[in-house]
Amino acid sequence: MADLAARVLELIQQRERDSTRLAHLLHDEIGQILTGAGLELEALRRSTAEPQISSGIAAVQGLLEGALSQIRDLSRSLVPSALDRLGLGAALEELVNRHRQPGGVTIRLMIDGRPQPNPAAGTAFFRIATEALENAIRHSGATLIEVILRRTSQGVEMKIRDNGHGFDWPAEQQRPSGIGLQLVTLSAAQSQLSIDISSDGHSYTIMNVLEKQ
Repeated sequence: MADLAARVLELIQQRERDSTRLAHLLHDEIGQILTGAGLELEALRRSTAEPQISSGIAAVQGLLEGALSQIRDLSRSLVPSALDRLGLGAALEELVNRHRQPGGVTIRLMIDGRPQPNPAAGTAFFRIATEALENAIRHSGATLIEVILRRTSQGVEMKIRDNGHGFDWPAEQQRPSGIGLQLVTLSAAQSQLSIDISSDGHSYTIMNVLEKQ
């Protein structure tokens, strides 16, 4: 199970790297090309006195604007591109908003200040939050999940807790656990994060021990 989890984590990390490269390509290169083309068309439209030509140029501008909007939306949807662009707090906000559903589990996000770990640790925080949220929503029967991000005297800390039925963490450690928990512990270990999972499985506390003040 551990070997399988390590392989899955390797695939996730490769996907994250590919997503980041694609987001930069879409936003920084293709986006700029389309923006430049739009500006050239606007200059051309202003220089012509022919209504039909002006109308045709305006129609092409509209198509370009629509394409640019779709490219920006796609860039924003890529993970962890949101983390790369906006920082951990904003990326967690996007994550929580995606999981909120009318009549579904209540998810509270609390961010104290602007805690920002280094990029590698930030990606691990985000990956662990994603896994913990999905596990709680799918398996715990929780009606409330809280995600708390803050800076303490020791570093950047994230706590995820829920009011579901939890699981027996000490017993879970004595037998091959599910891929989800393996991914959480592997992600923390690879990024040198300390992780504490409560004995009843209701809360995770993750600390970036490299971000000491």
